[in-house]
Amino acid sequence: MSLDLISERYAEGWPGDGSGEDCTIRTSSRMIAIVQNIHPFLFLLIATTLEVSGDALVRMAIYKHVGLVRIALVVACAVLLLGYGFAVNLAPLEFGQVVGLYIATLFIVWQVINLIAFRTFPNLPIVIGGTLIIAGGLIVTFWNPEFSK
Repeated sequence: MSLDLISERYAEGWPGDGSGEDCTIRTSSRMIAIVQNIHPFLFLLIATTLEVSGDALVRMAIYKHVGLVRIALVVACAVLLLGYGFAVNLAPLEFGQVVGLYIATLFIVWQVINLIAFRTFPNLPIVIGGTLIIAGGLIVTFWNPEFSK
């Protein structure tokens, strides 16, 4: 059953057939409505935080731990990276529309997680390059090609 059909039936007060499927579909429709009302930037922030945190855990698992701790960290990072995949794909926009903002947000979150997890401050080349990344991300996201004609 398509999401459009579910939303349409939910809007009509779909009573269902008593099989229990109607309750599941109504819950799914409510969840879809909630997700559609969340600002896309929040999805990007959640996705980038999950992605960078998962990457940081992989690095810690590989270089700082062995045995069961390493396995636990790898499982945790798998969960985080799966969460990243869901968050980035739940955003109510085409990914191509927000790729610039995503890259800029990713850079900023990466630096924050790097500071928290590894206590490493960005050096001058990272700050200058990061400024260009952020500027490029904003250009890709917000430049209106129609305006420049």
